[in-house]
Amino acid sequence: MENRFSANTTEPFNTLWHKMYNRGLAFELIVIPSQRLLRSFLHNSLSCSFPVSLSIIKHNIDKESIKLITAEPVSYPGMQVFTQAPNNQYTNLSNLDNKHIAGSFGFDPLIVLNNSKVASFTRVENNETLLKILYKQRVDAILTFTPDIFIAANKENLPTPYATGIWVLKPRGISLVCHDTAANRQLIKKFNQQLRQMKKSGELRDILGPYVLLEKPQ
Repeated sequence: MENRFSANTTEPFNTLWHKMYNRGLAFELIVIPSQRLLRSFLHNSLSCSFPVSLSIIKHNIDKESIKLITAEPVSYPGMQVFTQAPNNQYTNLSNLDNKHIAGSFGFDPLIVLNNSKVASFTRVENNETLLKILYKQRVDAILTFTPDIFIAANKENLPTPYATGIWVLKPRGISLVCHDTAANRQLIKKFNQQLRQMKKSGELRDILGPYVLLEKPQ
Protein backbone atom coordinates (compact mmCIF):
# COMPACT_ATOMS: atom_id res chain seq x y z
CA MET A 1 0.00 0.00 0.00
CA GLU A 2 1.61 3.18 -1.25
CA ASN A 3 2.92 5.31 1.65
CA ARG A 4 1.23 3.02 4.18
CA PHE A 5 2.68 -0.50 4.03
CA SER A 6 5.85 -1.70 2.32
CA ALA A 7 8.26 -4.61 2.12
CA ASN A 8 11.23 -2.32 1.53
CA THR A 9 10.69 0.73 3.75
CA THR A 10 9.14 1.48 7.11
CA GLU A 11 5.64 2.86 6.59
CA PRO A 12 2.92 3.47 9.24
CA PHE A 13 1.44 -0.03 9.08
CA ASN A 14 4.92 -1.53 9.32
CA THR A 15 5.45 0.53 12.48
CA LEU A 16 2.10 -0.62 13.89
CA TRP A 17 3.08 -4.28 13.56
CA HIS A 18 6.56 -3.64 14.92
CA LYS A 19 5.04 -2.11 18.05
CA MET A 20 2.54 -4.97 18.34
CA TYR A 21 5.44 -7.43 18.20
CA ASN A 22 7.39 -5.55 20.87
CA ARG A 23 4.32 -5.74 23.11
CA GLY A 24 4.32 -9.52 22.92
CA LEU A 25 2.10 -10.33 19.92
CA ALA A 26 3.57 -13.41 18.22
CA PHE A 27 3.37 -13.58 14.40
CA GLU A 28 5.40 -13.84 11.21
CA LEU A 29 4.84 -10.81 8.96
CA ILE A 30 5.16 -11.33 5.19
CA VAL A 31 4.49 -8.28 3.01
CA ILE A 32 3.34 -9.17 -0.52
CA PRO A 33 1.82 -7.20 -3.44
CA SER A 34 -1.89 -6.47 -3.03
CA GLN A 35 -2.84 -8.30 -6.24
CA ARG A 36 -1.50 -11.54 -4.73
CA LEU A 37 -2.80 -10.97 -1.22
CA LEU A 38 -6.25 -12.56 -1.46
CA ARG A 39 -5.03 -15.64 -3.34
CA SER A 40 -2.17 -16.25 -0.92
CA PHE A 41 -4.41 -15.75 2.10
CA LEU A 42 -7.14 -18.11 0.92
CA HIS A 43 -4.64 -20.85 0.05
CA ASN A 44 -3.16 -20.87 3.56
CA SER A 45 -5.81 -22.05 6.01
CA LEU A 46 -3.72 -20.98 9.03
CA SER A 47 -3.01 -17.44 7.85
CA CYS A 48 -4.32 -13.93 8.44
CA SER A 49 -4.48 -10.93 6.11
CA PHE A 50 -4.01 -7.22 6.82
CA PRO A 51 -5.27 -4.57 6.18
CA VAL A 52 -8.47 -5.85 4.60
CA SER A 53 -12.22 -5.78 5.02
CA LEU A 54 -14.06 -9.00 5.88
CA SER A 55 -17.03 -7.99 3.72
CA ILE A 56 -14.78 -7.38 0.69
CA ILE A 57 -13.11 -10.76 1.08
CA LYS A 58 -16.46 -12.54 1.38
CA HIS A 59 -17.67 -10.68 -1.71
CA ASN A 60 -14.75 -12.06 -3.69
CA ILE A 61 -14.99 -15.72 -2.71
CA ASP A 62 -17.67 -18.31 -3.40
CA LYS A 63 -16.63 -20.92 -0.85
CA GLU A 64 -18.99 -20.91 2.11
CA SER A 65 -16.82 -23.60 3.68
CA ILE A 66 -14.10 -21.00 4.39
CA LYS A 67 -14.71 -19.67 7.90
CA LEU A 68 -13.21 -16.25 8.61
CA ILE A 69 -12.98 -14.02 11.67
CA THR A 70 -11.97 -10.38 11.98
CA ALA A 71 -10.44 -8.06 14.52
CA GLU A 72 -11.78 -4.64 15.42
CA PRO A 73 -11.28 -1.98 12.71
CA VAL A 74 -7.95 -0.18 12.66
CA SER A 75 -9.11 2.60 10.33
CA TYR A 76 -11.83 3.58 7.84
CA PRO A 77 -10.58 4.34 4.32
CA GLY A 78 -12.95 5.30 1.52
CA MET A 79 -12.90 6.51 -2.08
CA GLN A 80 -14.00 10.06 -2.81
CA VAL A 81 -14.17 12.53 -5.71
CA PHE A 82 -11.56 15.29 -5.48
CA THR A 83 -11.13 18.49 -7.48
CA GLN A 84 -8.34 21.05 -7.65
CA ALA A 85 -10.34 23.67 -5.76
CA PRO A 86 -13.81 24.00 -4.18
CA ASN A 87 -16.42 23.50 -6.89
CA ASN A 88 -20.13 23.49 -6.11
CA GLN A 89 -21.04 21.78 -9.39
CA TYR A 90 -19.99 18.41 -7.93
CA THR A 91 -22.76 17.15 -5.65
CA ASN A 92 -23.36 13.57 -6.89
CA LEU A 93 -21.94 11.01 -9.30
CA SER A 94 -24.08 12.20 -12.20
CA ASN A 95 -22.07 15.44 -12.18
CA LEU A 96 -19.15 13.41 -13.57
CA ASP A 97 -20.97 12.95 -16.89
CA ASN A 98 -18.91 14.39 -19.78
CA LYS A 99 -16.01 15.11 -17.42
CA HIS A 100 -12.41 13.91 -17.77
CA ILE A 101 -11.61 11.75 -14.73
CA ALA A 102 -8.51 9.93 -13.47
CA GLY A 103 -7.86 7.35 -10.78
CA SER A 104 -5.04 5.22 -9.42
CA PHE A 105 -6.94 2.06 -8.48
CA GLY A 106 -6.61 -1.21 -10.34
CA PHE A 107 -10.21 -2.23 -10.99
CA ASP A 108 -12.78 -1.29 -13.64
CA PRO A 109 -13.87 2.32 -12.99
CA LEU A 110 -17.42 1.58 -14.16
CA ILE A 111 -17.83 -0.60 -11.07
CA VAL A 112 -17.56 2.43 -8.81
CA LEU A 113 -18.80 5.11 -11.22
CA ASN A 114 -22.19 3.41 -11.45
CA ASN A 115 -22.05 3.71 -15.25
CA SER A 116 -21.62 7.49 -15.24
CA LYS A 117 -21.08 8.80 -18.76
CA VAL A 118 -17.61 10.27 -18.21
CA ALA A 119 -15.84 11.77 -21.23
CA SER A 120 -12.68 9.82 -20.41
CA PHE A 121 -11.06 7.87 -17.61
CA THR A 122 -7.28 7.84 -17.17
CA ARG A 123 -5.67 5.23 -14.93
CA VAL A 124 -2.31 6.23 -13.43
CA GLU A 125 0.19 4.34 -11.28
CA ASN A 126 0.07 6.28 -8.03
CA ASN A 127 -1.42 9.20 -6.14
CA GLU A 128 1.58 11.44 -6.75
CA THR A 129 0.98 11.24 -10.52
CA LEU A 130 -2.73 11.67 -9.93
CA LEU A 131 -2.15 14.95 -8.11
CA LYS A 132 0.21 16.25 -10.78
CA ILE A 133 -2.23 15.74 -13.65
CA LEU A 134 -5.01 17.29 -11.55
CA TYR A 135 -3.00 20.45 -10.89
CA LYS A 136 -1.87 20.60 -14.53
CA GLN A 137 -5.61 20.63 -15.35
CA ARG A 138 -5.40 17.57 -17.56
CA VAL A 139 -8.51 16.18 -15.84
CA ASP A 140 -11.54 17.73 -14.19
CA ALA A 141 -11.55 15.49 -11.11
CA ILE A 142 -9.86 12.46 -9.60
CA LEU A 143 -11.13 9.39 -7.77
CA THR A 144 -8.94 8.04 -5.03
CA PHE A 145 -8.80 6.75 -1.49
CA THR A 146 -8.49 8.67 1.74
CA PRO A 147 -6.18 9.04 3.55
CA ASP A 148 -3.76 8.04 0.74
CA ILE A 149 -4.28 11.17 -1.36
CA PHE A 150 -3.67 13.49 1.61
CA ILE A 151 -0.48 11.61 2.53
CA ALA A 152 0.75 11.86 -1.07
CA ALA A 153 0.02 15.61 -1.24
CA ASN A 154 1.96 16.21 1.97
CA LYS A 155 4.84 14.02 0.78
CA GLU A 156 5.11 15.86 -2.56
CA ASN A 157 4.59 19.29 -0.97
CA LEU A 158 1.52 19.84 -3.15
CA PRO A 159 -1.75 21.57 -2.21
CA THR A 160 -4.36 19.38 -0.57
CA PRO A 161 -7.04 18.58 -3.16
CA TYR A 162 -10.64 19.53 -2.43
CA ALA A 163 -12.82 16.70 -1.13
CA THR A 164 -16.21 17.12 -2.78
CA GLY A 165 -18.03 14.94 -0.26
CA ILE A 166 -19.08 12.50 -3.00
CA TRP A 167 -18.14 9.11 -1.61
CA VAL A 168 -17.70 6.63 -4.46
CA LEU A 169 -16.93 3.94 -1.89
CA LYS A 170 -18.05 4.89 1.60
CA PRO A 171 -15.55 4.56 4.46
CA ARG A 172 -15.25 0.92 5.45
CA GLY A 173 -13.40 -0.58 8.39
CA ILE A 174 -10.21 -2.46 7.60
CA SER A 175 -8.34 -4.68 9.99
CA LEU A 176 -6.90 -8.13 10.56
CA VAL A 177 -8.90 -10.98 8.99
CA CYS A 178 -7.99 -14.58 9.77
CA HIS A 179 -9.05 -18.11 9.03
CA ASP A 180 -11.05 -19.31 12.01
CA THR A 181 -8.65 -21.40 14.08
CA ALA A 182 -8.05 -21.59 17.81
CA ALA A 183 -4.65 -19.96 17.43
CA ASN A 184 -6.03 -17.15 15.28
CA ARG A 185 -8.85 -16.48 17.73
CA GLN A 186 -6.22 -15.92 20.41
CA LEU A 187 -4.19 -13.74 18.03
CA ILE A 188 -7.20 -11.54 17.31
CA LYS A 189 -8.07 -11.30 20.99
CA LYS A 190 -4.57 -10.02 21.82
CA PHE A 191 -4.54 -7.76 18.75
CA ASN A 192 -7.81 -6.14 19.85
CA GLN A 193 -6.50 -5.60 23.38
CA GLN A 194 -3.39 -3.85 22.10
CA LEU A 195 -5.35 -1.85 19.52
CA ARG A 196 -7.73 -0.48 22.19
CA GLN A 197 -4.80 0.53 24.38
CA MET A 198 -3.07 2.28 21.49
CA LYS A 199 -6.26 4.15 20.54
CA LYS A 200 -6.88 5.25 24.11
CA SER A 201 -3.31 6.50 24.62
CA GLY A 202 -3.19 8.31 21.27
CA GLU A 203 -0.32 6.12 20.09
CA LEU A 204 -2.34 4.78 17.15
CA ARG A 205 -2.96 8.33 15.91
CA ASP A 206 0.75 9.09 16.20
CA ILE A 207 1.60 5.99 14.18
CA LEU A 208 -0.98 6.29 11.41
CA GLY A 209 -0.90 10.07 11.06
CA PRO A 210 -3.43 12.90 11.08
CA TYR A 211 -5.34 11.99 7.89
CA VAL A 212 -6.54 8.52 8.87
CA LEU A 213 -10.13 8.05 10.07
CA LEU A 214 -9.92 6.02 13.27
CA GLU A 215 -13.68 6.04 13.86
CA LYS A 216 -16.50 5.36 11.42
CA PRO A 217 -18.04 8.63 10.11
CA GLN A 218 -21.63 9.27 11.10
